[in-house]
Amino acid sequence: VERYLSVRLGLQALQPMAQPGDLILVHDAARPCVRPADIQQLITQWQSIGVPDNVALCLGSPCVDTLHQVDAARHVLATPDRQSLWRAFTPQAANLRTLLSALQADFAATVGGAVKDEAEAVIRGGGRVMMVAGAADNIKITYQSDLTMAEHLMRQNSNSPAFKIGQGYDVHAFKPGDHIVLGGVVIPHDQAIAAHSDGDVLLHAICDAVLGALGLGDIGVHFPDTDVTFKGISSRKLLAIVITQMRERGWMLSNLDATVIAQRPKLRPYVAAMQSTLAEDFAVDVDVINIKATTTEKLGFIGREEGLAAEAVVLLTRN
Repeated sequence: VERYLSVRLGLQALQPMAQPGDLILVHDAARPCVRPADIQQLITQWQSIGVPDNVALCLGSPCVDTLHQVDAARHVLATPDRQSLWRAFTPQAANLRTLLSALQADFAATVGGAVKDEAEAVIRGGGRVMMVAGAADNIKITYQSDLTMAEHLMRQNSNSPAFKIGQGYDVHAFKPGDHIVLGGVVIPHDQAIAAHSDGDVLLHAICDAVLGALGLGDIGVHFPDTDVTFKGISSRKLLAIVITQMRERGWMLSNLDATVIAQRPKLRPYVAAMQSTLAEDFAVDVDVINIKATTTEKLGFIGREEGLAAEAVVLLTRN
């Protein structure tokens, strides 16, 4: 499907909602790096010329490279004067009446074939087009390498940070039992964890770290121990909710470093399983996850085996 056919259908769908003289901006989804200031400049320029018919504005940038016209064998035929050449970007703007009129023609059947953009359609229809200077980094995504460039540009031009750091801490007492759950892994032990949920202090600390990085409070705000909904719930389900919130806001886990503090049981044999479980839940490589275990050398309530604790630090980057 040619571009002009898609734009024509969009304009026809707008007709019941818009006036013929209303300004329409047509933007190419393959240009994700357009700057809001350039869009506003296009609108301001349009208003300054009095909203005429048969006139279009095209966002663009003067050519700074030497351009060669070549044949099929890539032999140079001519070198146009770049002083009169501009690169055409989007958005391109005209009123609804002008665009509909310009795009009514069956360009695919006319001499020269289908038009490349709305500006060319207006010119073929006898109208005029004026270029409006915009940022030269309004690139078009055509090749795989363009995606890398676009990601770099969007991060560079964004007012929000490219990464966020969060830290979390949780502690629970022991109670009589025969196992504990850490990092989603069931570990045999001669005690259990006293908690409203399954008491997975490691996942609770990680939830707090992610929520903290996102600026969303802490685990108690989202999953209060007064809510029967979370009674005995697996902490992996709580983490899944937190991960969803992270992804919905456009972030991903770049690095996780956590420490479980417990006198007993010995946790080293279970660390790999914990890391694998967390890598699965976050959908990241396992080397992104680092879990350590330590004791308090028998000092304090942890040393007396009255409970255990966990600390976590996460680095989130834009997805």
